Amino acid sequence: MLVWMWRMITLYQPVISHVPLFTYSEKRYSSRDYQRLRRLGFILLASAGTLFALIAENVVNAGALTIVDQEIAQWLHAHSTTLLTQCLLVITHLHDPWVLSPVAGIITLYYIWKKRWYAALSVFLVVQGAMLLNLLAKHAFQRDRPNFDDPLVTIATYSFPSGHVVASTVFYGTLVALLISQKPALHRVFYIPLAFAMVILVAFSRMYLGAHYLSDVLAAFLEAMIWAVLCLTSLWFKRF
Repeated sequence: MLVWMWRMITLYQPVISHVPLFTYSEKRYSSRDYQRLRRLGFILLASAGTLFALIAENVVNAGALTIVDQEIAQWLHAHSTTLLTQCLLVITHLHDPWVLSPVAGIITLYYIWKKRWYAALSVFLVVQGAMLLNLLAKHAFQRDRPNFDDPLVTIATYSFPSGHVVASTVFYGTLVALLISQKPALHRVFYIPLAFAMVILVAFSRMYLGAHYLSDVLAAFLEAMIWAVLCLTSLWFKRF
């Protein structure tokens, strides 16, 4: 899936990087460019929505995926080490929604100061909106977190989907979208893999620490993608 997404982003990047949301240009683009952009949004939305529905159905009905969840959670907990635990605790604390939310707020204020209104709106709507959406999803599914006799972390809230993964996905995803529209082409090669690596690291930290199951982090990634696509494509088309 990651390879497929990389190919799609590479294909459509010339269109995305010149959209006025990020470049604040008044230039209008051809209907073909808009059709390509709409097609990309539709493909991502349909694919992510279908996968999220399949994962949610497994979680609600205790399907085969929940068995895999338990096995992976038990294996990770059994192979935990003190050093790795301390390192991943730092990663997970730095990507807590209560940390990323104010950081995103500062970035929003920066774009307001620069009078890049649509960039500011994109950061605020995508990041803060995704965190609110995830809170609603957690209370809708009300899934308990992994349970161990000697847990590495103890959290009282619900598990599905992962708030840390949602927050990090929309945060890094929005920053990448902004950066690739401003930096030289050579630098763009590094932004997307780096963002993916950070999201995967956060997701692994949540699973390793026993805060989430595999299905929690997968669903969170898809949820964040759905929300980002809905928000950003709406802003792009509204700009014209």
